Amino acid sequence: MQVQLKFQVLSQVSIDFQVEKDFNYIVFHAKNLTITEKTLIDRKNHNTKIQVVKMLEYSAGQQVYIEFKENLRKKTNYTLILRYYTRLNQDMEGFYLSSYTTRDGKKKVHKASNFLGLIGASRFKLLSSLEVPLKGIKYGGVKEWQNCWAKYNSTRVPSERKLLLKVLGASRDPWILQSGLWFGNLVTMRWWNDLWLSEGFASFLEYYGVDHVMPGWNMMDQFILDKTQQALGLDALSTSHPISVTVHDPVEIEAIFDTISYSKGAAILYMLEKFLGQGTLRAGLNDYLNTHKYGNAETKDFWSVLSKHSNHSINVKAIMDTWSRQMGFPVIRISRITPQHSSNSSTTPAPPPMIEYSATQTRFLLTNEPYGRNDSKLLLPRSPYDYKWYVPLSYYTDQTGYKEQEIVWMNMTDVTFKLPNSIKWIKANVNQSGFYRVTYDDHLWDALIQALKTNHEVFSPADRASLIDDAFTLSRAGLVNATVPLELSTYLLKEKDYVPWATALEHFQHWSTSLSEASPYRLFEQYVKKLLTPISHHIGWEDTGSHLEKLMRSDILAAAVLVGVDTVVKESKSKFNGWMEKGFRIPPNLREVVYYAGIKYGGVKEWQNCWAKYNSTRVPSERKLLLKVLGASRDPWILQRYLLATLDRDVIKPQDVKDVLSVVASNPEGNFLAWRHLKAHWKGLQNLFGNGTFSMGALIGVVTSHFSAPYDLHEVKAFFKDMDVGSGARSLEQSLETIELNIHWVRRNEEPIFQWLSSYLQ
Repeated sequence: MQVQLKFQVLSQVSIDFQVEKDFNYIVFHAKNLTITEKTLIDRKNHNTKIQVVKMLEYSAGQQVYIEFKENLRKKTNYTLILRYYTRLNQDMEGFYLSSYTTRDGKKKVHKASNFLGLIGASRFKLLSSLEVPLKGIKYGGVKEWQNCWAKYNSTRVPSERKLLLKVLGASRDPWILQSGLWFGNLVTMRWWNDLWLSEGFASFLEYYGVDHVMPGWNMMDQFILDKTQQALGLDALSTSHPISVTVHDPVEIEAIFDTISYSKGAAILYMLEKFLGQGTLRAGLNDYLNTHKYGNAETKDFWSVLSKHSNHSINVKAIMDTWSRQMGFPVIRISRITPQHSSNSSTTPAPPPMIEYSATQTRFLLTNEPYGRNDSKLLLPRSPYDYKWYVPLSYYTDQTGYKEQEIVWMNMTDVTFKLPNSIKWIKANVNQSGFYRVTYDDHLWDALIQALKTNHEVFSPADRASLIDDAFTLSRAGLVNATVPLELSTYLLKEKDYVPWATALEHFQHWSTSLSEASPYRLFEQYVKKLLTPISHHIGWEDTGSHLEKLMRSDILAAAVLVGVDTVVKESKSKFNGWMEKGFRIPPNLREVVYYAGIKYGGVKEWQNCWAKYNSTRVPSERKLLLKVLGASRDPWILQRYLLATLDRDVIKPQDVKDVLSVVASNPEGNFLAWRHLKAHWKGLQNLFGNGTFSMGALIGVVTSHFSAPYDLHEVKAFFKDMDVGSGARSLEQSLETIELNIHWVRRNEEPIFQWLSSYLQ
């Protein structure tokens, strides 16, 4: 490859291939390339050249058609040699131009690459020629990660151990790269409909791999926060899609690079590992990679190998097809079946030793109408499995504890099972390892809530998070009253673990934005403030403790600043002023809290100080953090200036534009400013990102998903009416659906929430 001074790239690529049938043409993908020479060599016939008679390009499909004078014979080795050129631009796709400003103010232009997804078509197989051997674990593989881990265990120098631990925790990238080697390079999926297996496995392995060598970090607890819960949230919408989808054109390919492909794919693989067992999954994966190495495969090939290694006791394909080939997931309702007594009996019979419980499955769908009013919606669009699943229903009771779980299989059906009459409660979906939600009859909900209040540690931290997540989400769907998650969350006054708190804070944030114009808003802020006060005092300001304790400290104190816990706000402002005026150092784990408080409760001076730091620092993590907190200002004039800065790519990089709009939109003072900015500069943003990327859809989502008023819904619909948003179409549909859900949830729950909060806070 040669890069000319005028940013024109000249290159050559050789592609070795065989055809499965006799044809006189081939089709391959290419984008924004001008092909100048094309040569086909028959390797079997003394490297004879075969004449090219025609070449056609279909730009919309990013395809090139080359026709030959004679037929190509199947199972014969051919080599296609192409010479081509292209011009570098600033579109952040493929091999492109980027720029930066040096410390002395000079602008420098350099070359960069982004070959995510379909963008790879713009370079044939050029990735290997562009890779640079960068130092450091972030750009290394599992071997480099393990070398650091071995060094950490062997050294006894405290400062070096501390540094190595920080490096080890800084990135999960080596495990993603390892998965990419397996499912991208060693075995390549046959077509884009199986993209989810490659991307889902990478998302699963980035947590699973670290959890294997660092069990004390509880990475799989973090997995349910980052992957399972996020995917459950998106897959509950009617505008979701199966993770295995039919793909016809490039726009559809870009559209499936979303939370469903990545996070739901990872979550169902986690569920698969739980019911198959680690040994079976590992043996099956090894067999699959060896069987199909250097070739193509489909998802069904992976399922077949796993069935073989389970001694065919489990039909993996039948089970997993119900999760991958239909959208959504079930909600399992567990009820205690009350024994029927004869009305003719004159005496009360002794209670039976065992009581029957029922578990029924229904598709979980966030809908504007209460369940039961229009159940036909639950069956749309049509599914080959009628929205029934093979569900590995795991559970434990107050008599067994969370370390002794049972599994009942729901084979696309409902089930009943028996438990001792003396049990008080049952907790299903152990550690939220299954991709489904669980609700209970009123008696069981009451018993679970009482158990949490009495001794929450009878449940694992992941199960406490699961109960919080299910209760709040079931309330949003209208399956339980809003008072259920409120009553359940009162136990948080005693909670001291990260995962339950992180889950609760996510839902508190959603309630806060949805209720921002409703009567309970101020009372809800007081309630959250009451819950956060004990834990914020307990967690303190010393940057010590385990990995999860440090994560928790940052999240708790940031939330306390947001709702105005006085002692936390006072300490944060004091630390910010010391940093700004006297250069006092703030530990990295506490910087977000301190910067956030300084911006939120400060003015122009504090904001400009952080803005100057953003422009002067060369530490990527610090720039990312400052970019986030700069959107916390309560001054609309400052927020407007900040939004306008995104229009200058030399000031804020295009890849950071979404982050800026997101933080401003999530700020009550900036929500409508962000929306107005998106409308005013839509054309410019389209030119920046292009309609063929998923960036435009992401912008729509982060700016509009907070809306909860009918007028806002009308505005969004009117603006995007008859507008071509390209691959952002699905994101637009999901955003409109989310706004409608917010509107109806507030309408249904405003009064009961107000009444409960008024009573509790008296």
